[in-house]
Amino acid sequence: MDYIIDKNIVLSYLGHKDQLIDDKLDNIIDEIILNAVEYIKPASIYGIFDVKISEDKIIFDNKITVASKDLLCLLKFSKKAVLIAFTIGSLIEQKIKFLSYTDITKAVILDCCAAAAIENYADHVLEKIEEKSKDSLNLTNRFSAGYGDFSLNYQADIINILDARRRIGLYTDDNNLLYPKKSITAVVGITNKEIQHSHYAGCETCAARNNCNYRKAGKHCVSS
Repeated sequence: MDYIIDKNIVLSYLGHKDQLIDDKLDNIIDEIILNAVEYIKPASIYGIFDVKISEDKIIFDNKITVASKDLLCLLKFSKKAVLIAFTIGSLIEQKIKFLSYTDITKAVILDCCAAAAIENYADHVLEKIEEKSKDSLNLTNRFSAGYGDFSLNYQADIINILDARRRIGLYTDDNNLLYPKKSITAVVGITNKEIQHSHYAGCETCAARNNCNYRKAGKHCVSS
């Protein structure tokens, strides 16, 4: 894909609130955004799995069992779901680490570029998946381990069922954090378009809503 990083999104991650930016800093931001595109190596992998609801648990293809009321809310009209993993690779992280020793301002800007890029890439991939779906189906918003009561402990299960380490080089550490860091795993429900799903698990149900970088940036971590 021809990669574009939205400068306005980068500015929002930097905490910019429509303040004036001096020309020198503005030029640096433009330069970092331009360079960041060269460091991005996007990759994704996904599978479509049967969804079974058993009491308060969700079971994917009898292989992963998840206890999460928030995820139940998302999937209550879904008989199938997409489990998916995205990454923009490790090169951009190496550049961020290098800059952290030489120019912390540029390192912070590049980190914000990477955050904007992985979100943009995830949205792009899901749009392509939805375009391939039959006209009678659509996708819910994506929901990741770590949102609400959907524990990070399930992140390794998603990686394993997708064989993501072998296929796109994505894995988890002992704390179930992703490497490369600028990566995402998510669950996306598949629903019938005739169903009006008026509520998706989102900000209003998330335990982290009061200390959330997305909300601070004026964004939603998932569409609601």
